[in-house]
Amino acid sequence: MTAVHSWPTGGIDDGVLPVTVGEIAGISSNTVGNIVIFHRGSHKWSYDSFDNNNVFTEILQGPIPENVILTLDSRTGAIMESWGADKFYLPHGITIDHEDNIWLTDVAMHQVFKYSNTLQLLLTLGVRFVPGGDDKHFCSPTDVAVSRDGNFFVSDGYCNSRILQFNQMGDLIGKIYGQTPGLPAPHVFKVPHSLSLDADHNRLFVADRENGRVIVFNSDSKTFIDQYTGFGERVFAADYNKINDTLYVVNGDDGYHVVQGYTFSVRTKQIIETWKPEQGVFEPYDLVSPAGGTDVYVCQMNPNRVWKFQKQENLEK
Repeated sequence: MTAVHSWPTGGIDDGVLPVTVGEIAGISSNTVGNIVIFHRGSHKWSYDSFDNNNVFTEILQGPIPENVILTLDSRTGAIMESWGADKFYLPHGITIDHEDNIWLTDVAMHQVFKYSNTLQLLLTLGVRFVPGGDDKHFCSPTDVAVSRDGNFFVSDGYCNSRILQFNQMGDLIGKIYGQTPGLPAPHVFKVPHSLSLDADHNRLFVADRENGRVIVFNSDSKTFIDQYTGFGERVFAADYNKINDTLYVVNGDDGYHVVQGYTFSVRTKQIIETWKPEQGVFEPYDLVSPAGGTDVYVCQMNPNRVWKFQKQENLEK
């Protein structure tokens, strides 16, 4: 995989944007393969953003005034659409499902949102600004993965370290717990940070960030299948692509390992390639590999930007 340094053209690299781009926490793709990012605008997540009870301390500054959701043309990186001003406080995960519904998590509000492809709010889960660990509350949820039948998983997240499953109406139907005394090690999460589904084989991939691994569960039974390691001590995101049964993974700085991306064969359970930009700071936070393609898009913070990676033989002239 090689970084495409001409992407985006007239976009993030050049600073020619319709809105201010802040910390880019989430990235996804829609059904036509264009890229959608979820960023924090003028808000930043600092050590003082939450108190000891996980309550957001900066509510009085109001929601982010800039449009925080941008759609980028997958070929050029040009901004195609922007929205989301005055709705969110600390964006995190974004997932676009098979019907182009947009699923978002906000770690400050402790909520999960579902918007239609016409930007109508369809579903809200969690209690606004109230963290918790029961069936009605989240505590800084990180990501969403949606099944073909409309059921969905939420990784919850920074405080609770659990996975919750809901039906399409938003009713809780399943749980995968972490950090519970007595559970075997494969189930003890330490910040489940991103989710990805393999619908054909009923596999749920969980990037277990601070444990440095990807855990695989059966998405129907919620039972443990396997775990993949060798990516360093921090794994920020993993995204499954059914082409060649491939899992794309990005790690984070742990003081020991190179920060980079990995192409992992689920079939052989081996890392088949590592990749990162030849030049420039690489601090990946999330990634997506659009269905039906082999390109990979990675969002990062410090500096805030999006990278496009392609296989060498597919590089655009």
